[in-house]
Amino acid sequence: MPQCPTKFGTCQPPGIPFGTRFGMVFATPQVFGLLIFNGLFDNVLSQFAWAKAVQWTSPTTATVGLSLTIPLSVVADILRHQLLSLWTFVAAVLVVIGFVAVTLASKPASQAVMQEPVLEAECPSSRREPVA
Repeated sequence: MPQCPTKFGTCQPPGIPFGTRFGMVFATPQVFGLLIFNGLFDNVLSQFAWAKAVQWTSPTTATVGLSLTIPLSVVADILRHQLLSLWTFVAAVLVVIGFVAVTLASKPASQAVMQEPVLEAECPSSRREPVA
């Protein structure tokens, strides 16, 4: 078994710098604020939006909708003047076609003609008259 310097009983990975206090590098307040901002908007907000999409559509449609980040990243690359190959555009078009196909195939049943069940108390024909 190779010998390695240990901190808290574990091997220190090579190439990872550790600070002097408790073996960790501490972040500046600006970096810490950016980490909190990223955590809230990148993780919490995206998970909340995905949960709402599942409620409003279906789990399949919402999950396939997450793949729309691929065509959106192509748009972002175009706006940043990045060089893109033909296969990038083909892949983006295929993702959009797949999303449209899944969306059309999984229309919710609420769009079909549905009648609400009539309760017995609301239906006048179901009332019985007292027998004398």
